[in-house]
Amino acid sequence: MIKKILVAYDGSDSAKTAFEFALDIAKKYGAELNVLAVASAPEFGAEVETEAIIESSLRHYNKILHSLKTRVEGLTATFEVMLGHPLKVLLHTQKVTI
Repeated sequence: MIKKILVAYDGSDSAKTAFEFALDIAKKYGAELNVLAVASAPEFGAEVETEAIIESSLRHYNKILHSLKTRVEGLTATFEVMLGHPLKVLLHTQKVTI
């Protein structure tokens, strides 16, 4: 039985397809749905520029995740934006239990 599902979401067409698939599975099995977006920090730039880019990126991802929240009525779901390298953050996220 599937208990928890982690979906990486960046707003791309592939991410939208993955979210729809995960949503269907979560509804079918009553699984918890965890949606995670990862904002990457720029590699170069002044501290002030880097902060502005990070803040803008975090706002962007919070906005696109907010648009998904109405789709998960009746399910246990979390939506989170983290900062870091997307692959590393996803690999270290301990929310997946099958």
